[in-house]
This record gives sequence, C-alpha cells and structure tokens, in this order.
Amino acid sequence: MLRWFGILVTLTLGLGGFLGLDYNLARKLATAEERPAPSFQQYLGELKVRAVSLISLPRAGQAATNYPTELAEMFSVPPDGWAVRQTVAEDVDGFLAKNRKDNDPEARKLIEAIGKSAAPKEGESVVLTFEKGSQRIVIKAVRHPDSIFTEAKGLPRRTELQTAQPPFLRRDFLRVRGLDIAEENLPGKMRARLFFADVGAQIQIWVLAPKRMSDKELLPFFETLQVNAMNAAVVDQEPGLGDVPVIVVVSALNDTDRAAYEADRAARSAERTARRAEERLALTEAVKAGEDAQATPEEKKEISCKKGSDGVKRCKVGG
Repeated sequence: MLRWFGILVTLTLGLGGFLGLDYNLARKLATAEERPAPSFQQYLGELKVRAVSLISLPRAGQAATNYPTELAEMFSVPPDGWAVRQTVAEDVDGFLAKNRKDNDPEARKLIEAIGKSAAPKEGESVVLTFEKGSQRIVIKAVRHPDSIFTEAKGLPRRTELQTAQPPFLRRDFLRVRGLDIAEENLPGKMRARLFFADVGAQIQIWVLAPKRMSDKELLPFFETLQVNAMNAAVVDQEPGLGDVPVIVVVSALNDTDRAAYEADRAARSAERTARRAEERLALTEAVKAGEDAQATPEEKKEISCKKGSDGVKRCKVGG
C-alpha cells in the first residue's frame, strides 16, 4: 500500500513539475510572438488542443502539421472566469428584442440559426456558448465539404459561397493574424452585436455577443482563434494567413492607419475575388468542353460502292 502511495506521489510531483515548466515556456513563447501571455486556466485549455493535435492524423492529401484538425479545437480559449459548453437553442433568446414586434424578421432568422447546430451535407458545424454569470457569448463555425471546391458538381454551391452578399451592412471590426472580422449592423432593437468572418469561403464563423459589451471586452474571444489551423483546413488557402501574430482593432486606429488598413483590405479582397472568378471560369469551361465532347456525334463516314467484274456490288466506309 505504501509503495503504491509513493508511486502516486512521485507521479503527481512529476506531472506538476512538467506542467510548471511547460506553462513558463508557453508564456515566454507568447511574449516572443507578441501575444498576450496566457493565464494558467487558458494554458490548461490549450493543453488539450496541443495534445490532440500531436496525435491527430492529417487528412488525405494534407501535409502533417501541428495544427488541430477538429473544428471545435480551432475556437478561442475561454477567457479567465468564463466557462464553455454546448449551445442550446434558448441561448440566443437574450439577443433578440425584448418585444417580439421589434424583431427584424431577417435578423431574427439569422440569430436563431446561429443557435442551431445544423451542418451542411458532408460538412460539419460546431456551436459553443461561453458563459460568465448572466453573460453569454455564442460562437458558431461551419465547415463545408472539400468536394464543393474540388469537384465540378460543386461549382454552383462554390459560386454561391464565394460571391455571397452580407444580409446587412458591415463595418470593419478586427484583423486577427490576417483574418478580417466584420460586425453586422443589425436592424431594429436587437440586443446583440454580431460578428462574421470566413476562411476560404469554406469555413464561416459567427460570434454573438451582448450589445453592451465593448470592443476591449470582446477582444479575448478573438485573439486566440486558431486562424492558421482554419486556413490549413480549407481548399482555397491563403499563404501566410494565421502565421503573423498581429491583432488590429480597427476602432483604435488613427485616421492614417485606418486609411492604410482599408486600402490593404480592399486590395486583398479584390485579388481574392479576381482569383476565384478565374478559377470558377476555368472549371466552367472544362465542364462545358467535357459536355460538348460527349454531345458531339461521331464524324459522318462517306460510303462508296463499286460493282466488280463478277457483277457483285462491294461497298466500303471512308476513303
């Protein structure tokens, strides 16, 4: 009995020592990368992601990385004092107008959809609720299947995703590691702030937060997003997305920096739009060429006949 107790104590002390050393290394790495040093609670939350990512096998055709491959593991780590759980539909009720008559129908439909975990066919969807007392934040991510972006039959849906227009006016909110996040200008008396971003048009992210929360209070829910992992998980990847540890809060920029940011975002958006349009056109032409080849009848062969000296008529096809 004493022997087993001694082994247990030794293992506990060893694990505690390892966690202490690894936690200090994690804080030093964050400082070197100009990221906020994680609290011990955040470190423990990230530890699971790191462990899973080390043993996860890469998807077929994908190079091995240290990035998490599960969509839920790409979410932000809960800030200090916040708990996280699976979302239930009722979690979004507090984001709607108090008076049902004040709810904009389209905004209500969108908010209620965010509270549901319905996933596209062959895709995946994750919805989590971050909770602290009476405060709630709902984050949803949807990943569409690769086939939409790699197969001809997915072209209509691919076009729809890549050219979709926002339902409401948007304003620039944040750039986290190269990923631009916009805020929806919700109509009516909705009690919510709604943020949206997409990665390669294949992963969509929505964040529902109380209207009273400031930009500064919301920052912790974005700064630990695994942008590099999301970029690695889509077909239409953007080089370097997620690799630069820079976070830009647009509302904090001065006029000069704001103009530079907007110009850069517009240029990147124009390049992305043009590249995607070219890819869709090339795929459309390839599909059409294939259809034309199948629809073209065989070349008509000329038939010629000649009567031989024996009086027998003989015919042949072609020259």
